Amino acid sequence: MAIRPALRTAVAGNKIKASEYNDNFTDMLNYLDDVVDDMEDYVASYMPTQTGQGGKYLSTNGTSATWTDIMPTLASLPSADVISGLVITKNSSSPNDTIDVSSGSCFDSTKVKILELQSAKTKQNDSQAVNTTYYVYLIAKSDLSAYDILITTVSSSPTLPTNYTYYRQIGSYSTNGEAYIDEIYNYSNDASISSSFYPDYSTSVSISSFPYTFTSNGWVRLFIGVGATSSQGESTFYINGISVRSFNAGNAGVSDDCWLLVKSGDVLTYSTGHYTYGLSVSFYKFRGA
Repeated sequence: MAIRPALRTAVAGNKIKASEYNDNFTDMLNYLDDVVDDMEDYVASYMPTQTGQGGKYLSTNGTSATWTDIMPTLASLPSADVISGLVITKNSSSPNDTIDVSSGSCFDSTKVKILELQSAKTKQNDSQAVNTTYYVYLIAKSDLSAYDILITTVSSSPTLPTNYTYYRQIGSYSTNGEAYIDEIYNYSNDASISSSFYPDYSTSVSISSFPYTFTSNGWVRLFIGVGATSSQGESTFYINGISVRSFNAGNAGVSDDCWLLVKSGDVLTYSTGHYTYGLSVSFYKFRGA
């Protein structure tokens, strides 16, 4: 650490040698050199290199600074195959024919829609047969407004209740010779990924004016309802000026929606040449964010 020198002070009426002035300047220059060296050492130890740090922001704990990814690294993002939570267990009150499914998230069987069971659900199978395998599905309505659990012997492409469109098999169980639940097989596999990747439905923000700037990382859902008439015109959404999704709203009476991953600072804009029926845009932060 640079130590401030004790410089000579000129006193009125007293002569001071030129060499003493020179000593003052030399001491001061040496001191400044030491200060600059200290600053360089501090910056080198405190401020990490900027090389290769695109897409990151600088964070500090007051002692050191580090570069942090704006979005989760690819290694921490779950693939569409991941089932987070949704663990099947026997119901404590009726363990023979009733199961409990914990809250959780997953993509649907087409790996397009995100399904979320926000609270645990209990489901009874009152028609169990002996020595039979039953498959457990998380199912959802077409607008994702309601979820349920389906228990069936069908191992793929199950028949869904009226108004239900999406499904994902989350496990299965077998029965014994008394038609009681025997072994349960869970497909939940979120131990190695960040469950916070999924949207937090309790933090919904409705977006009705554009442009809209996101203040946190998360998911935005774009939904176009069924039109009153056909061919109501194409509607396009943009993120940071780049087209990300176009809807032919109401054409042939078909609704459509999609989910987009966004980060803090992204700007969502929207354009349409015609009136769009049933437009709904909602933002959900990452769970736990």
